[in-house]
Amino acid sequence: MLRLFRISLGITFITLFLSIGLYARAEQFDLSGSAIESESSLEIKKQPTAEEWERLFQRVNELAAEVKRLKAGAKVRKKLEATDEEEKKREEEILSSAGRQYVLAREGTLEVEYNGRYSYTSSDRISPTPGEISNHTFRHTFITEYAVKNNLTVNCTIPFVYKYDKIGSDSSRDNSDIGNISLGAQWQPIKVKPGWPTSIFFLNYSLDTGESPYDSYPSSELSTANGYDSITLGVSLSKTIDPLVAFGSLSYSYNDDVTNIGGGVLKKVETGDDISFSLGFGYAISYNVSMNMQYQHTYRLRSKLRWEGGRSSNLATSTSSLFNIGTSWRLSRKKIFHFTLGIGLTEDAPDLALTLRLPFTFLL
Repeated sequence: MLRLFRISLGITFITLFLSIGLYARAEQFDLSGSAIESESSLEIKKQPTAEEWERLFQRVNELAAEVKRLKAGAKVRKKLEATDEEEKKREEEILSSAGRQYVLAREGTLEVEYNGRYSYTSSDRISPTPGEISNHTFRHTFITEYAVKNNLTVNCTIPFVYKYDKIGSDSSRDNSDIGNISLGAQWQPIKVKPGWPTSIFFLNYSLDTGESPYDSYPSSELSTANGYDSITLGVSLSKTIDPLVAFGSLSYSYNDDVTNIGGGVLKKVETGDDISFSLGFGYAISYNVSMNMQYQHTYRLRSKLRWEGGRSSNLATSTSSLFNIGTSWRLSRKKIFHFTLGIGLTEDAPDLALTLRLPFTFLL
């Protein structure tokens, strides 16, 4: 802008100089056409030569061309610069790839998402028959979310689960059923202030649906659900630290006791609650591609088993940790998909987890 101002100022001075010269030339002659003979007047009104006029006009043309070029460059740069709305949308895409708890939809928006997840876990069995157990789980989840207001959304999640276990080299088992259906909500009570992170509170109620592990025989059947109701309350935080978007969440899950146990001497399970947190950051590689990294940690408190006859025993606490690497790809203005690779860091976490998410948005 400073350079453009200088060039415009130069053109103004040159134009003024030319005007003064033309005016001086006109004053050389009186009304009858006779020249003013005064020596001092001739010295003051001495005119530039033809070559000087040509150089001046050439310089004016060069300056005008330079101004035109700078204006065109500024126009191109303005088109390339992302607007505030585009920056906000890009940030939402990064956070959405990390997890649904970080983003709120706009009022009146209905979003349907397909979430496909494959996880693999392996372990060694010593008895009754030694061998390696390979567990493959395919989870197809359909999520429907509706934005009641700009700061409040409600959702429903319905999972369909297929499990396949291979024991050793000649034995296997499989099962398919629905998982735990859940209902949830996200709420942002405080409007975002400059310099402060965005905070969203989320509530989730998981129903005891699907095939429970407490109603199946572990030696021959596979469960597709937890086998109990649970309520999760948490908060997610996110903040843009240019050029990164940092995010994290903290949640607590209350798991209901299990009493509807089919047969056997086990009468009740006082399931331990869960404490979870996650930390990560995301980065926009281009207008259509972004990446994120995230660490997830879940700590399961001690559970208690109550047996027939009044006996009880405690189970050890457990820890599940995952390191996720995610990416988002925008195929068009309305089509985007998220892909995440999860690597298990503890024995209670899956060895490998692959997740594909395809959201579809509709305005009502």
